[in-house]
Amino acid sequence: MTANPTTRLRSRATSTRLRASPGERSAAARDATAVLLGSSYGPSAYHFEYYEKLFSNGIKDASPLLFSESVMNAAPGHVAIHWKLRGPSLALIGGEEVGLAAVADALDRIRPGESSAALAGGAEEYCDFVHAALGTRRVVAAERGEPFSGAEAG
Repeated sequence: MTANPTTRLRSRATSTRLRASPGERSAAARDATAVLLGSSYGPSAYHFEYYEKLFSNGIKDASPLLFSESVMNAAPGHVAIHWKLRGPSLALIGGEEVGLAAVADALDRIRPGESSAALAGGAEEYCDFVHAALGTRRVVAAERGEPFSGAEAG
């Protein structure tokens, strides 16, 4: 099964970090390593593509294998499975601060010893539909996708 673009992005980023890490790779270490990845919109483009096919072609395109990639926790699950990590595996959903919230959550799990290590952060994919929706709410600039300055936001 092919992962959606957001899951691939997060999986590659965490894999790059794990390969560069001198940390312990024992089964005990893997059992106590958490994966906490944050997102504001998850695999939005994937959702739109999936539902567009479903509405256009009918129920025959409603594959449960494809649906599983549309859930927000697909990326942490893929990372945990690939690296055989058996600690908590969570998707945090929130605003633009959600990547930092994932790091804070990881620290909250490491301090009391629930986890010995954690992969934590956040990533977003670009989606035309989400960008357009944010543009109508004046959250991002319509042409360049950059945040408004204080003067533009009013």
